[in-house]
Amino acid sequence: MSTPTDTVPDALCTFHRNRQAPTPRFTPGATEIRPPGALHETDPAAPAQAAPDMRTAASTHSPVSEPAPARRLTRRSAHPSDPGPSANPAAPSAPASCDLRKARPRPGDEAVTVAAGSSTTVNPIPQTGSIRVFADIDLQTPTTTAEQVAAAAGPRTRALMTAHAPGNPNEAAGPAAAQGLFLTEDNCDAVGSPHDSKPTGTFGGPATVSFSPAHHLTMGEGRCAPAPNPAPARITEPARGRGRDCRCEPGENNRRPKRCGHRTGTPPAGYDHTHTFRHAGDHLNGNDLHPAPGVSQPTKPDAVTAARRTNRARLREGPHGAPHLIRPQATPRSDPRRSGFPVTSPRTPSFSRTERVQLPHGRRIGTRLNLAGSPARHPAYTGQPHRTAGEPTSSGIVTERTFRADTHPKTTKERAHYVTTSHKDLLT
Repeated sequence: MSTPTDTVPDALCTFHRNRQAPTPRFTPGATEIRPPGALHETDPAAPAQAAPDMRTAASTHSPVSEPAPARRLTRRSAHPSDPGPSANPAAPSAPASCDLRKARPRPGDEAVTVAAGSSTTVNPIPQTGSIRVFADIDLQTPTTTAEQVAAAAGPRTRALMTAHAPGNPNEAAGPAAAQGLFLTEDNCDAVGSPHDSKPTGTFGGPATVSFSPAHHLTMGEGRCAPAPNPAPARITEPARGRGRDCRCEPGENNRRPKRCGHRTGTPPAGYDHTHTFRHAGDHLNGNDLHPAPGVSQPTKPDAVTAARRTNRARLREGPHGAPHLIRPQATPRSDPRRSGFPVTSPRTPSFSRTERVQLPHGRRIGTRLNLAGSPARHPAYTGQPHRTAGEPTSSGIVTERTFRADTHPKTTKERAHYVTTSHKDLLT
């Protein structure tokens, strides 16, 4: 006899397929060309399988979803966080763990990061008491280089929070290792991209991977913090779970039968281990419904990457007649799996920044900026302690003159051609 648990997932998938509107006939200027998004054909079944249990905390389905991304990312573990970019605070807070002892940053120490990119890359750094140091980028890639990171590091630099943006592996691991910096990789745009035959996200300690719809894997929202071995995992996992020293899963009690047999710090002997805090963590755990699609998502990056590469080849070939535009080049010895395609005008255009963004929208072409551009120029960072290494010339150009001509994985050849010819018309 079948139960709702057996029939509901299949019925929901059928409902999802049936309600999808057929692809409309393409009419230039009238049919919307979507920016990057997710592929969800099989995912509706996963939350439906988790829902009957009504688990309000991570339980049966969440642990099952963790090994799948970890295997895909060639890491020992991958700890999903709640909806939102919460793994970014969890992973960069790892240097502040008392487990690192002498390597632990002190107030006033520095962490190098990129001068152009996402706010979520640079926001967590003050959590460790560190000061942001912005390293400029290479306009051709556009990501930071080993030389720029090495030049930005000073005598009080303890960590490097770098981003492989916009999907291009950067070479920051070299100076990080040479100078003994704690390396955290924001790998949200570059999952699976090898550099010297080694995938991004595996260059140092913990990394972060985004599950927002524009990336290679998606659960709708959220992130995970892959760790290469048990040592950083013992730090990032508690950082996600309020900083507790206890490693019991939700609903589990006394995994190691010493719950009241520890003494850490100065609380009384026998203080309940589940309420002993060894790390400066936050409550970032997800529930059982949210990570359920993570079971099927790790099978999709290859198809997503192949479709994006096809569309990027079309975008790179056009727009003919605008050779002055700077299109992203691969960093040396790398094979990028980019989730974005930034295009930069090296000269000041004859139209305003606002006009440049609105013109494609007038043709129903979804267009994005290159994330925050230069985060230091935004109101949130005004008056905040930071240091800029040299003159951030390239970061300024990206902020002023770069847009992203990204396309959805299902974009057809006809639509990609319309995008390239439209950008040519708008830029020449």
